[in-house]
Amino acid sequence: IHCGKWFYAAKGGHNKEWHNHNDVGSFIAYYDNRPVLIDPSCGVYTRQTFMVTERYKIWTMQSLWHNLPVVNGCAQLSEYDEHGGLEARADSFTLNGKTTDVSFAKAYPQNAGVDKISRSIGISDCGITVCDDFAFANSENTVCEHFITALDVKIDGADVILGGKFRLTAENCDISVDSVDFCGDQKLTKYWQTDHLNRIKFNFDCKENKNIEFKLVRIEE
Repeated sequence: IHCGKWFYAAKGGHNKEWHNHNDVGSFIAYYDNRPVLIDPSCGVYTRQTFMVTERYKIWTMQSLWHNLPVVNGCAQLSEYDEHGGLEARADSFTLNGKTTDVSFAKAYPQNAGVDKISRSIGISDCGITVCDDFAFANSENTVCEHFITALDVKIDGADVILGGKFRLTAENCDISVDSVDFCGDQKLTKYWQTDHLNRIKFNFDCKENKNIEFKLVRIEE
């Protein structure tokens, strides 16, 4: 979906797709044809890539390294987990104008205790807005929203500055950043023109219901 220089794409589907990654409900965001928030893609194929017991130990395959929430400490189910695969799917996926709505609570295990995750992604000339609406089975919950980027990251109070050119914001949360090294993987290095990716983590404490809004804008020069 394009608007001005901004672009985003979102994914529904399920976690038993061809060359699957655990990424139901994820999205990417670009500005002026350059990546801002990304899907890591995959590294050089190895024997591990095609092993049932090993594939989802690879970080690029995990929802933990996509633009997705971790719910009560739980990542998304893989195709080999109980109730995973075709069951780990988007409940709905709709496009209304330039807004995408996707619901994907079924991509998470039962012990995540989440009854609803509805994500709405909007776009304008000013930037991209992501709204995540949660309903939980219990009264005390945690959500850690992950965003992946190849850009340098700086935390500035309640703002996260990406590459010195973009600002990602949310309210009433704790923010941290970690990274993953490519360990010499030539495929990933070529894709992203760097030797690592950064993961921005927004941590929230939640009651039975929680609505979280993120705004991604370009910093005016």
